[in-house]
Amino acid sequence: MSRYPLYFGVIFMNYRDIYNSFLHDLENIQRHYSLTEQGLKISEEIKSKLEQYLRKIDELNSLEKLKNNLDYYTVDYSASFRKLRKRLIFKLGELVNLGEEIEKIMYTLEREKNK
Repeated sequence: MSRYPLYFGVIFMNYRDIYNSFLHDLENIQRHYSLTEQGLKISEEIKSKLEQYLRKIDELNSLEKLKNNLDYYTVDYSASFRKLRKRLIFKLGELVNLGEEIEKIMYTLEREKNK
């Protein structure tokens, strides 16, 4: 699990929870509504984006493991940590952007199911 929870009032969500929420919404729409051809294309796009999202979560988890295994007594610990921090911030940005993109596509699918 990711160690970067998002705080919404009293509810904590980590990135895996957000992924599961998107997946649950997509499955509910597919189960309860008959989608148009455009709706089916949109749902396939969402599935593809969710696979990318899951890969990004795994990349973040790998970076976190790398951080935990970084030896404080390494010759250049602070430089190594700065590089790792920079990569982590970049990956977090990618994950947030991808989440926003999925949210927009989900909204499009929501409109499509109401047609």
